[in-house]
Amino acid sequence: MMIYVDDFIIAAPTNIEIQTVVSMLQKYYDIKDLGEPKQYLNCALVRDYEKRTISLSQSAYMQKILRRETAIEEDSEALLDNDSFDHYQSVVGMLNWLAVKTRPDIRFAVTRLQHRLAKPTLYDIQALHHVIKYLRQYPDLGIVLAKSDELQFSAYSDASHADWQDSKSTEGVIWFFAGSPVMWFTKKQTITANSTTVAEWCALDQPSRDAMWLNKVADSLQLPRPDATVIYTDSINSQLLLSKKGGQIRQSLAFIEIFLRQRCCCTRSYQHTQGGIQA
Repeated sequence: MMIYVDDFIIAAPTNIEIQTVVSMLQKYYDIKDLGEPKQYLNCALVRDYEKRTISLSQSAYMQKILRRETAIEEDSEALLDNDSFDHYQSVVGMLNWLAVKTRPDIRFAVTRLQHRLAKPTLYDIQALHHVIKYLRQYPDLGIVLAKSDELQFSAYSDASHADWQDSKSTEGVIWFFAGSPVMWFTKKQTITANSTTVAEWCALDQPSRDAMWLNKVADSLQLPRPDATVIYTDSINSQLLLSKKGGQIRQSLAFIEIFLRQRCCCTRSYQHTQGGIQA
């Protein structure tokens, strides 16, 4: 059962089990059964019984964003006036809600726009409109949940080295469960990585912590636990560092290795696989 304030969804293998839960709740609370959900937390839910899928999208909410588009003035680094400033903050806030709910494809772009909320310029307005144009071209994208026999969590981690003006890097992670994205983020790293390898290495820290939490979630749902939770990275140097084939690790990064090896895996061992790290 998923609860948000006074709205909740009950899911079970059979209708009988759902009705049993509803009957128990009705003994203590005055609830109203609205039937199969069509919308939840501003997300449209479309169930395809033939394909056995559930699609989540925010098309109606997206139309509100698209209607907020305004004309772009001449390119300039000048700060925005009050009206444009409020417009920028409002639309970026709406885009953020979209990015964290059903559109991981715009998460990176929205994060960069958020870092300009304090002093946005007309250049930032132009960047904002590029995101809106992308959404206008692909308005129906969303998340599709489908039946799968592989009930396991896996993650893809990546980093962009020194892509900020202060030479700091961006890291991003997306988690999949049964083939569908369930959690994602991108953020500016707090340290200044002096190489791509260091940036990629540090990007593995957060997903390793997430793996510990997701394993607890899997246990609470009585899901089958694999021997290892796989985190994929495209950095061969980071994989070699974990497998002790890449030479010495700087002392400033040693704490990440200790965490990965001791806390994340406990008694499990690391396995160096093609394209991924099994913890």
